[in-house]
Amino acid sequence: ETCNAYGIALLPWSILAGGLLSGKYRTTENKNKTDNSRFVKYPEYMKRFSPTSASKQTLEAVKEYCLLAENAGMTPAELSIAFVRS
Repeated sequence: ETCNAYGIALLPWSILAGGLLSGKYRTTENKNKTDNSRFVKYPEYMKRFSPTSASKQTLEAVKEYCLLAENAGMTPAELSIAFVRS
């Protein structure tokens, strides 16, 4: 809102938290899909968002965010994109 009011451009960065909000890392049933992910290939990549090294607070926030998205009838990715576009 502030950027819009003052005519300031905004370029959001990492709206999916490096992939953590993609839904791809939510359950162990996605294990095969994540074996070749950048978090596995590059362990130092965005450590604060990595499912294996993120803080408990981050992972809990993602869990709550996913519930919020679900309650809105959206995927976490859809909610993230909708938020940025609003």
